[in-house]
Amino acid sequence: MKKVTKKLFEKADFYTKKGNYQKAVACYELVLLDEKDKFVRELAYWGAGECYLDLGLFEEAEEYLRKAVGLNPLEPNYHYLLGIAFSKRERFTEAILEFEEALKLAPDHPEILRGLGWATFMDGKLDQGRLLLERSLELDRENVLTLCDLAVVLMRGFQYQKARSLLQKAQEVEPNNPMVEETIAACEFFRREFEKARRLEKFKKELEGLLGKPGVITTIKPYWDEKAVSDYMKAHQLLPKNYQQIPVGEIRREGKKLFLKKTSLADKKRIIILLAHHGSQEALSLLKRFRDKVAKNRAMKTWGEMAIEECLTFLEKKDG
Repeated sequence: MKKVTKKLFEKADFYTKKGNYQKAVACYELVLLDEKDKFVRELAYWGAGECYLDLGLFEEAEEYLRKAVGLNPLEPNYHYLLGIAFSKRERFTEAILEFEEALKLAPDHPEILRGLGWATFMDGKLDQGRLLLERSLELDRENVLTLCDLAVVLMRGFQYQKARSLLQKAQEVEPNNPMVEETIAACEFFRREFEKARRLEKFKKELEGLLGKPGVITTIKPYWDEKAVSDYMKAHQLLPKNYQQIPVGEIRREGKKLFLKKTSLADKKRIIILLAHHGSQEALSLLKRFRDKVAKNRAMKTWGEMAIEECLTFLEKKDG
């Protein structure tokens, strides 16, 4: 490896550890401009792809990770990361294929099993996804992501007590993890709503068909449905690690994409979560416009309303 290339890799590693993923990507790009060596290019594509995942730029991550896989299809981590990129874009069928390929190369890897289990569940196969997540948890009993993922799957099957037990374990492992706290709140909310509905005779017929059918349990607001709230909670994983440092100008540019027809649903959800956590008047204005002008179905109105409430909370904290 050339000295200059080695120096660029060292710089990229330094920036990655500091959370400056854009500068790390710039280093990898310089490597790719100069280097012809297959192994070196493979490492650069991998590094850049992983940085794009951390930045929440999943389309770019897919592009670079595909190239890494192309150069070394026998590396399970590349297939796993590509599967994550597909999952973040809600392309679960493609994600499943990548996770399965990764498992062939690294059998019984708990994190790959977790990714496969979640993608399988989101692809509509609840029982199969649950079994994969349970297997992952057997291999790594203190993985907070697995505990939360499995809890959500159990919630969709109305097994709230089991879900709460898993979340309690996750809270013991990471007491101040926001994702754990939000999943616990969602679990308690839906448990109460489910119990309320079960006590009412007039809901008997609806309850007989609840399992696996989203949007049946009525929530506090008429356009809030169970699946949308659950998906919104889980979508906090889409937040880039540096979201609090994103300038208002970039927030404005991202927010405008909500109103473009070419913007995919997955990207719109990523942008909504980002705006919700920015806690600025610009973000709040964009979210209200989205809710009032763009969100046409119950699920998207739920996303819009929840994002507005989160954004208001962050604004209040800033003002306080």
